[in-house]
Amino acid sequence: MKIIMTLSNIQIVRNCLFDKQLDILRNLAYSEMVLICNEATFNSVKEHVSSYSVSDQLKIRILLFNASGERFITLRILDSIAKSHVSSKFALNKIFRAKSKNEITWAKLFLKVLVYVLTFKNRFSSHLFRFFYSKLYLYLEDFRRLQEFKDYDLALTLSLTDNLDTYIAGFCKKNNIKHIGTVRSWDNLTSHGLLRIKPDVFYCHSQAMQEDLIKFQYFNRFNDTIVVGHSYWINFTRIKDIVPKSNPIKFKVLFGSMGLYFNPSEVALLAHIYQLRRKFLSTQVHFTVLMHPKFRLPVEVQNEFSDFINFETFNFDNLTEVKSYSEYLEYLSKFNLILSSGSTLLLDASLVNHNIAHINFELSSVRYWESIKRYLDFREYYKQFIDLGQILIINSIEEFEKFILSAVSSKTSRAPNYRIAWKYILGEPSDTSLVDLVNKEIC
Repeated sequence: MKIIMTLSNIQIVRNCLFDKQLDILRNLAYSEMVLICNEATFNSVKEHVSSYSVSDQLKIRILLFNASGERFITLRILDSIAKSHVSSKFALNKIFRAKSKNEITWAKLFLKVLVYVLTFKNRFSSHLFRFFYSKLYLYLEDFRRLQEFKDYDLALTLSLTDNLDTYIAGFCKKNNIKHIGTVRSWDNLTSHGLLRIKPDVFYCHSQAMQEDLIKFQYFNRFNDTIVVGHSYWINFTRIKDIVPKSNPIKFKVLFGSMGLYFNPSEVALLAHIYQLRRKFLSTQVHFTVLMHPKFRLPVEVQNEFSDFINFETFNFDNLTEVKSYSEYLEYLSKFNLILSSGSTLLLDASLVNHNIAHINFELSSVRYWESIKRYLDFREYYKQFIDLGQILIINSIEEFEKFILSAVSSKTSRAPNYRIAWKYILGEPSDTSLVDLVNKEIC
């Protein structure tokens, strides 16, 4: 059995390959496989595969492929329409945030809002869009670089909202190749626009993803093949052994930074944490800021507060620094308290940490569509997580100070049961795994 697989994002590479027990390439049954990569992932995948045995390496080809330059103007226009063709609050928020940051003109704002309004909860328009989009792919798109793979048996696209994966989906449709598709993260079905081409089988990471697929992507639970499993990068066996590690000497607090693009008020909060650390808290309290790998805080900001705050990050674009998801969770488990303002860090921490909180206030003036308060107002999936997990919401600096000082002085952890929340969003191992699904198709 010969398989095509897309690896179009370094996060997917980390999730799929870097945990030895879950390495998808080692667990799939195939005679040949071609891995379709872009410039961001090619070198990491190539280096990772070089660690395999010679016999395994001989079964794998790695293809550097850039789909963006292959797209016709008509398809690019449809791609733009697809981004606004999702009836989620988050999609609307992204449109207005883009205008607030002057990333789009008033004319583009009008067109995007018009598409959003005209297609709002419109199942017929989604069918019509996908019909014409697929036809354009079949008659206009040039797949000459992929022709040697047209007799392959199965394709697995792991980030179906990306252009590269959509390109491969079109190639599969044209050549009648069985296609299993999914998306790389729990929020993609609400935040990344309409899936432009439907796979033969869509793999959902959880019940939450299935509901989003039906509600926002207009899949039909009876006519479309939908398989519900769990997030394929979670090593549930290892998680059982990862427990929060208390440190009798230091009380360790982690703040998940979103970066100034997503949280313009973040520097003001860090300044307050800095003063709190200097004046009120003992030297036994250890503050760390974990920065978003793509939206790091400016170096001058880090230098300003480095006396009392550590700044760290996981560089997902550098193979030597990239760790598996399990190692990332082990890192999170070392902290007594984890805080953030909308980052998926809190979801990750809920798997292993028993004291997390959502910061829902700002200390500087921020435009409405850039405010972190929009996370609870406009991100449906994040609001579900906060509600289901009964995550503590801190609504003012006074509440923040009181909470921090209380947690440090008592050195005890608030311990609600987050299992309901992460099980709903990330799934659980009792359900079908992605590897099981693919191997079933292969066999």
